[in-house]
Amino acid sequence: MSVKDCELDLDENQHQSTSQDAMLFPCTAYFTDIKRQFAGELPWHWHEEVEILIVKKGTVKFSFPQESIVLTEGQGCFINSHVLHAAYVERDDECILHSLLFLPSLISGSVECVFNQRYVKPLIHASQLPFIILEPQVSWQREVLNSLEETYYVYEASQFGFEWAVRDGLSKIWYLIIQNNQELLEETVIKQDSTLDRVKTMLDFIHSNFQYSISIAEIAKSANISDRECLRSFQKNIEISPMQYLIQYRISVASKYLLETELDITTICHEVGMESPSYFSKKFKEIRGLTPGEYRKQRLS
Repeated sequence: MSVKDCELDLDENQHQSTSQDAMLFPCTAYFTDIKRQFAGELPWHWHEEVEILIVKKGTVKFSFPQESIVLTEGQGCFINSHVLHAAYVERDDECILHSLLFLPSLISGSVECVFNQRYVKPLIHASQLPFIILEPQVSWQREVLNSLEETYYVYEASQFGFEWAVRDGLSKIWYLIIQNNQELLEETVIKQDSTLDRVKTMLDFIHSNFQYSISIAEIAKSANISDRECLRSFQKNIEISPMQYLIQYRISVASKYLLETELDITTICHEVGMESPSYFSKKFKEIRGLTPGEYRKQRLS
């Protein structure tokens, strides 16, 4: 195994897919250059795996339902299992992340054992802890960041028996997190957020149908809710309307096409579901600050 470039391989539910290698050893280390690999933004997604990351260079904005955070070089973040999130480069600078994604079962053992029942399950079901910002100025958080870096490089080297060392590193990180959040974890109540589930369903519909002409009514119907509830759910969780998100997602996909293909701008406009090239250029410039042609020229120069 070796560190992988993050490709954000999403399945039909906008859930990040698990590779065959990860089925044998459910942990993957990722090197992510958000500007180069994702044209500056990772779309909304979630994964069963827990994610722990550190910003190696630049500044990044992470968005979660109802909240956003900005991380700079040296800071990190713990992102809990099944948490919906997106990431954006704050400025037009290079932004490099090192991250580890792993299934909690790697360190929890069997469902019935003490590690899972007492230490792992309470954290992954802690709705009050969707993420934790990791600051190098805080002693225990600095220790988490140092362990993350050590474990990342052990994974990268992938010498004989590295799986043991990676699991040990992740166990240490987990212990530090639960040890320093005991009061919050004692309050853990397992609950299902139906509004968030609906948003995930509607995001799935948008990601699968953005290339077509779709309406708010169709987006709402995909989750079996009214237009009004659709608007409320989006505003509550990701703070924009469904149609605003649809446009942003289309521009995100168009940005990748501009950098990774030789398709002309009119063709790209139609490929992402926008009928008018002039409207496409207008919205692209509103979001990217450049016309599609300027964006392609600048990024590929």
